[in-house]
Amino acid sequence: MKLLGKGAFGRVYLVRRKKTRDIYALKAIRIDKNWGEHELESIKNEYGIYKKIEGDHLVAATFSFN
Repeated sequence: MKLLGKGAFGRVYLVRRKKTRDIYALKAIRIDKNWGEHELESIKNEYGIYKKIEGDHLVAATFSFN
């Protein structure tokens, strides 16, 4: 894993899926932090956008974990 960047909600890593060797960006959000209602809404909205977007130079949500 290679750290690509840090943001207000967590970090983004460059990762490789073992089974297929495909490369992904993994956004890790801190769950131990006490998020307020506004922050939780922002996180959910961002995930909704990632699920819907399409394009050659855009990253869509492929997997999510709890």
